[in-house]
Amino acid sequence: MNQLNKIINHLKINPVKFVHVLGVDGIFSESIIYYMQCNKELFKPNDNLIVVNGYSEDSDKYDNVIYLKNLNKQIIFFLENILEYTNHIVIHYLDFNLSLKIPKNVCPKIIWRTWGNDLTYSISYVPGVKLKIKMLYKKLLWNLISKRNVRMFEAVGMSATGCDKITLKKQRINVPTVSMPYPTNYWAEDIMQIVKRPFDRLVKSDNEIWIMIGHSANSSLNHIKYLKKLAHLKNESIRILMPMVYGREDYKNKVKKKAYDIFGNKAIVWTEKLKYDDYLRLLNLIDISIFDAKHQMAMGNISDLLLLGKLVVLNKKGIAYQTLQNNGIKIHDTSIIDNISYKGMESIISKNKPLIAKKYFYNLRTKEAIDKKWSYIYEIFK
Repeated sequence: MNQLNKIINHLKINPVKFVHVLGVDGIFSESIIYYMQCNKELFKPNDNLIVVNGYSEDSDKYDNVIYLKNLNKQIIFFLENILEYTNHIVIHYLDFNLSLKIPKNVCPKIIWRTWGNDLTYSISYVPGVKLKIKMLYKKLLWNLISKRNVRMFEAVGMSATGCDKITLKKQRINVPTVSMPYPTNYWAEDIMQIVKRPFDRLVKSDNEIWIMIGHSANSSLNHIKYLKKLAHLKNESIRILMPMVYGREDYKNKVKKKAYDIFGNKAIVWTEKLKYDDYLRLLNLIDISIFDAKHQMAMGNISDLLLLGKLVVLNKKGIAYQTLQNNGIKIHDTSIIDNISYKGMESIISKNKPLIAKKYFYNLRTKEAIDKKWSYIYEIFK
């Protein structure tokens, strides 16, 4: 009997209230698993089973966390066979293929915790004509089939900012929504202490302005567009940082070449995965950050930067910009980068008033706030 059948048989004998399905084993999955295991009064092991697609050396560390290789290939079989033995199935990130094929009888028990990019099928996500055509085809199937399935879900869980609500409304997905915030490795209370120690891998000179473009190798962030817009400042006291730990390799190489051609050693394309505390210290070097995507992405980076008091520049038509505006946070839009001078940058940095944004994201990121949101979920979904 394979491991998947063992889980199903176990659930038949020991039903649970919630089965959490994490189809992507990565930083977000790790953070929510750790949070659940550190809060067993809230996430009672007898009420929660967590099933993760992938493998971990710590797979035996927690009694109610199970790692399964190739879970995504067997997901329909799994969902259909556990349906009777759980009250709710929480899908953390909705795989596109699953969104098409999910059985109708399973849908009413699904709480989908969206990661943002599994809700948006935009051609700006991908470079090149062939990939854009594939994305258009996906978008067509999403609109014709997947959305019909999603509209039968029990609820959609969102990030702490609620930015996904804007996208849901645009897509006319009228499903009950709940806040299901993911914690980071550190609470808001810890972050300011963490950044007191400088990032020891890079040195920032006095009077140097550091500009961050995007947070990943994703073409919708328009890195090359802003490298060109800032090219006239190449002889000024600036550094250009572009984190590209994940994303498309071909796009990253294209951006890297352009960055070094224009800015030489003033450009930093960061490709090494960092621990979260070190990444915070890296972000603390930034003076201005530019995120040009229109759809929901980079909210973790944006919230970290605003919590650190940094100047964030967003696309005026984007979900992140609209979300912050809706919450009373005034934010600069990308038009300020057009023909900006070095003195102009110095001016907007000096005039930046980060207090409201810092307070907003601080309040969202405390342990008390996140515990309260999840406690509410466990009250309404019994």
